[in-house]
Amino acid sequence: MFPTGFSPRVGRALKSVSAAVAINQMALIAVFPVLTRLYPNFEFSLYQVAFSISVVAQTIFTGGLEYFIPAATTAVDAKRLVRRCRIYVVVSSMVVASGALAAFLIGYRDVALVIVVSGLLALGLAVTAIDNASLIRDQQSKVMVRRNYLSALLAPAGQIFFGLILPLAVLLPFCILAARLAAVLFVKIDRETEVVSRGSSAKVTSTSADTCTTSPATFAV
Repeated sequence: MFPTGFSPRVGRALKSVSAAVAINQMALIAVFPVLTRLYPNFEFSLYQVAFSISVVAQTIFTGGLEYFIPAATTAVDAKRLVRRCRIYVVVSSMVVASGALAAFLIGYRDVALVIVVSGLLALGLAVTAIDNASLIRDQQSKVMVRRNYLSALLAPAGQIFFGLILPLAVLLPFCILAARLAAVLFVKIDRETEVVSRGSSAKVTSTSADTCTTSPATFAV
C-alpha cells in the first residue's frame, strides 16, 4: 500500500522508485542459489555473514547524514552534507582496512576476510545511499529508477561471471561495489547531459522570444 493524497505524478514516481529499489536489493538475494554452486561453501558462508554485517555498517560509514540531505534548505547545505558523508566513508574505509590487516597479521584470516567483505559491501551501500539522498533532493526519480535497474543487472552478472572463471568469495563484494559505482557514474553523466540539453533548449527558447519581441519594433522603424 502506498500513501494516499499524492498527485498522480508523485504517486507514479513513488511506485517506480519503490519497485526499482526493491528489484535492486532482491537481485542480490535472488542470485544466491546460483552462487552457492559456483563458490566454495565455506567462503560463501563467510560472505553471507559479511552481507548481514554490511547492512548495519552502512549507516556507520555515512554517519547517518544521508538522511538529512533531502531536507537541506539550500544547495550549499546539501553539498556540505554530501562532502561530510564522503569524509565519513573514507575514514570508515581506512578503519576497516586497518582492522582487516591487523586480523590477518595475527593469524585470523577468516576474520580478516569477513572484515574486508563487510567493508566493501558497506562501501557500496554507502555510495548508493548518498546518491539516493541527492537524487531525492533534486527530485530526480526517473534517474534513480534507471540507476537501480542498471545496478540490479550489473552486480549479479559480475558475480556469476567471476564465479565461472575465478570463484573467490572476496570478489563478490567487488562486483557489487563496481556495479554500484558504475551505475552512479553512468547516472551522473546522464544527468549532466540532461542539464546541458535543458540549458540549450532554454537558451534557444529565450532567443526565440527575444526575436519575436524585437521584430515589431524593427518593422515599425
